Amino acid sequence: MSNNFIKHIKLTQFRNFNSIQASFSDRLNIITGLNGAGKSSLIDAIHCLAFGRSYFSSSDRYIVKQETQFYRLEGMYSIQNEAYKMVCKYPLGSKKVLEINDKKNARLSDHVGLCPIICIAPGDVTLITEGSEFRRKLLDHTLSQYDKEYLTSLNSYNRLIKQRSAWLKAQEGLKKDITYLQTIDQQIMPLATLIHQKRKVLTTELNELFGPIHTSITGEKERCHFEYKSHMNEGSYLEMVQPIYNRDIAIGRSSRGIHKDDLIFYIHDLTLKQIGSQGQVKSFLFAIKLAQMEKLMEQTEKTPILLLDDIFDKLDDLRVAQIMQMVFDKWKGQIFITDTSLNRLDSTLKALSIPYQHIHIENQMLSIHPS
Repeated sequence: MSNNFIKHIKLTQFRNFNSIQASFSDRLNIITGLNGAGKSSLIDAIHCLAFGRSYFSSSDRYIVKQETQFYRLEGMYSIQNEAYKMVCKYPLGSKKVLEINDKKNARLSDHVGLCPIICIAPGDVTLITEGSEFRRKLLDHTLSQYDKEYLTSLNSYNRLIKQRSAWLKAQEGLKKDITYLQTIDQQIMPLATLIHQKRKVLTTELNELFGPIHTSITGEKERCHFEYKSHMNEGSYLEMVQPIYNRDIAIGRSSRGIHKDDLIFYIHDLTLKQIGSQGQVKSFLFAIKLAQMEKLMEQTEKTPILLLDDIFDKLDDLRVAQIMQMVFDKWKGQIFITDTSLNRLDSTLKALSIPYQHIHIENQMLSIHPS
């Protein structure tokens, strides 16, 4: 298992920063600062370099610093003991450019997965509380980092389903020849079949990893699991969509397909979304993310970078210590933790004899202190 880590980063006009740079420990980095200082921005820059997109924003235009015209990120990585220079840059109104060792990549799939990464942040509670798109994103984020065929198929499926939906919207309520739908669905069918099968297998594998991790975190033997819900669990893509061509035309959208897939989370055979307490939701979320991390390690033979953004808020010192002990015992890779204050983490880490580098952000300036 190779250790992979980011050694240095430079941000230009990214989120709330004009220009900053920092070097990191290859093990644990604690990032502190007041709310709004830029802790999450630094975490997001690391994710954006490794994954090719922001973790917190759906569009690149929202992460260009206000009143500027572009952002640029540059990072130096050690991946399987080799040095990599990775660049991500986005001019407003133009296409984003990803570079590895000064060579521009034609495809996102060439970039994603080179350095696996897992992020856990307070907003991830939407994985449990909000719509199915957040849970599909979990599956896609995992598979895309080690399965190029999946990523390519997913991008093609999304492009075709967008075309299909645009045609349906244009025909909404009209009686039209369904030849176009039949033609485009023949192209969609093999893509949907591949994506469905890989998501189904991944769900089974994540479940097996999830159980022991959840028990370690909670110390309780709650019966927790999740199930993969898909129209294609009942038959092929064509069997699902052909009987409803007229309905889709009437409503002007594609109402069935793997773009509607979901994960259903259970605790004691009831849905977590309905009965889960705040503590149960946090524990479930943390466990599923760490199961995702184990899966990436297994598939890539690389240790992912772990980004923990302000996750210890409202947790007592004992639970913080339990989580930190488990993370450090189980994973030996690079970890970033953000918090408003060092005090609680410092005492916990000293008690566990865990060394770290401390980075403090204030007034768009970084100060770095070893522990």
